[in-house]
Amino acid sequence: MKREGVDKIKGCQKKVVLIRSAKSPIFEEAYLIMREHEESYEEADIVREADRILSACRTEGKRKGRSISKREFFFFLAGLLSAGLVFGLMLGFAAIVHF
Repeated sequence: MKREGVDKIKGCQKKVVLIRSAKSPIFEEAYLIMREHEESYEEADIVREADRILSACRTEGKRKGRSISKREFFFFLAGLLSAGLVFGLMLGFAAIVHF
């Protein structure tokens, strides 16, 4: 019996690593779906890789005091000076028109 708009997936098999965490107040569990490959991996290797991925996700959103490059600093100063010049010209023009 097939319902309208619902398709069945036949013959699909994925290996999934389930990570349950009682320590998290937000997440109950995480699922990592393994890539299809012919070689097999030891459980310790899978756990190590899962831990590496989750650790990378923890630090990915944080900005770690990255210093700006000389090029970025140059463009910042150029923008600051341009804005100051435009503001100064507007004040000068306003002073001339006012008198």
